[in-house]
Amino acid sequence: MPNLPIPGGIATSSLLAHVIVDKTANALPLYRQSEDYKRIGLNLSRQTLSNWMIKSSLQLEIIFNKMKEDLTSKNIIHATKLHYKFKKKAVRREVANHICGHMYQVIMMII
Repeated sequence: MPNLPIPGGIATSSLLAHVIVDKTANALPLYRQSEDYKRIGLNLSRQTLSNWMIKSSLQLEIIFNKMKEDLTSKNIIHATKLHYKFKKKAVRREVANHICGHMYQVIMMII
């Protein structure tokens, strides 16, 4: 059996990745994830999922710091501009604000 990412834990790396992606990218709160797991027979409390998020973030911090170090060692930072086509201007503005907000958060984390 391979080593588990959280010592003494029961979560595999793929399960941790699934919880993290659902929480961050899919905006699925931990209480809803807990309910989803309960429906398939896994009793994972919100506290357990929250602890997994915290312990995973501590391990991922190593990767983040290396990426930050590499990025800040450059004189110029290049970014990609995403293009979306929407029929309604309100939706287009909302998405643009959302993307800009994420870029701002990333830049503030680096600085």
